[in-house]
Amino acid sequence: MVYVYSIIIIIILILLKRMIKIVPHDSICIIEKQLKYHKTLPPGFHIISPFVSARTVPVEKREGVPVSQEIRFGDSSLHTLTVRTTFLLWDPYTPFFTFDKLDQEMSNKAMQELSKLAAGYTKADFDKNFDTVKQKCLESLNQFGKEYGIEFTGIDISE
Repeated sequence: MVYVYSIIIIIILILLKRMIKIVPHDSICIIEKQLKYHKTLPPGFHIISPFVSARTVPVEKREGVPVSQEIRFGDSSLHTLTVRTTFLLWDPYTPFFTFDKLDQEMSNKAMQELSKLAAGYTKADFDKNFDTVKQKCLESLNQFGKEYGIEFTGIDISE
């Protein structure tokens, strides 16, 4: 009888081990049901079904390609700016199904946001408030990126 209880306890412990998932802060966990993507777990403590497969994937740091474009400022002056983004991919599935060239698209999106912001500044004000403009652009990009599992960590703007 002791052997039966021991086997039952071992089975319960194995099931509990498969159910409890602690995802480290620099990773995500991909849950698959029947070898197909089901959902992505963010960092933290999770309880999952013991009958699904789960694998921990490190967050991928990516750099966008540099994109140059003429920007029109509020004083109607034109200046060519180059933008390069750095971002973290928290969800490895969604962005790649949505965008053809992810690194290029993220830099293009940054350029669009920068163009909108630059229209409200003269070139002199833009240069004076450069850090504020970068921060606003980064906040706007992160609002956009939330939907796709992307977190922008930096933006480099140069002339």
